[in-house]
Amino acid sequence: MWLSRLSVRRPVLITMVIGFFVVFGLVSAPKMPIELLPDVDLPYVMVTVVYPGAAPEDVENAVVVPLEDALGEVGQLKKLRATASPDVGWLLLELEMGADVDRAVEEIRAALDEVWSDMPPGARRPLIRPISAGSVPVVQLAVTGPGDLADLTKWVQDNVREQLARLPGAAAVELVGDRAREVQVEVDQERLLAHHLTLGHVVEAVRAGGVDIPAGTLDDGLAAVPVRLAGAYGSVDELRQVMIAAPTGERLTLSAVAEVREGVNPETTLARIQGKPAVGVAVMKRPDANTVALGEAVAATLGDLRAAPRRVPRSTSSSTSRAPSGRPSTA
Repeated sequence: MWLSRLSVRRPVLITMVIGFFVVFGLVSAPKMPIELLPDVDLPYVMVTVVYPGAAPEDVENAVVVPLEDALGEVGQLKKLRATASPDVGWLLLELEMGADVDRAVEEIRAALDEVWSDMPPGARRPLIRPISAGSVPVVQLAVTGPGDLADLTKWVQDNVREQLARLPGAAAVELVGDRAREVQVEVDQERLLAHHLTLGHVVEAVRAGGVDIPAGTLDDGLAAVPVRLAGAYGSVDELRQVMIAAPTGERLTLSAVAEVREGVNPETTLARIQGKPAVGVAVMKRPDANTVALGEAVAATLGDLRAAPRRVPRSTSSSTSRAPSGRPSTA
């Protein structure tokens, strides 16, 4: 009853209070983040380790099994699943419901640091990623165009990926079905045996010749200039001329025992548009980002790319940024 009496006795005060909350709501509403899914911390952490050039058996024995033993001591661990495939190994840690995921990530990182010195030299540092409802891509694109898929990948990396990664709220931009150019060395086993060589001799010769070595500093009294011995390969022909020392004392070039050529990396993922090869692009958002705002920024960036005064590949996109308003969007 007191509120009714106050409203009758102080109508101006009540009007001002109501007006304040109306203005506050009008100002705050556009700033509120809109999400397709609630921000839920799922009790899962994914650890990914890349071991280039390794077979699934090598990934399992040299990487996955030692990491399984190390991660088995993580607190509140409920279940650990591991998968080994060519070039990469995955470990999925399921924690107890209600576990502190951030603390678990720190424990996982510490456990990996303790055993990382035992990993093979070619293995890359592990990627630790908590799995959450917000890890679903906000926008997924598929880009196709004439020419080589490696050239299309290079264009997407230099234009689409670079510009989308700069957008406010974008956490990462991942590619699917991309192909990168690389130098491939196909060793002839019969030639190796004829010269009493092993694959290890070839690997060591290539590795030793492809490193830039720091050589100190040149100081002329006015400025100090760092000096290095350039040893990195500048072309395929330079790699062909790498010298290999055989146990018999013979020295021969890499091209004498192997075929060196420029090619593209093997397909590990596929993207297709109407059956044609394409490069997929997935835009991930930061946890505090606005889904709708990021989706609109991506659409504006793609519009600028299409309007650029140069011929660009054709793209197809699907977005979840309009789903919170009830209208899923496909452009």
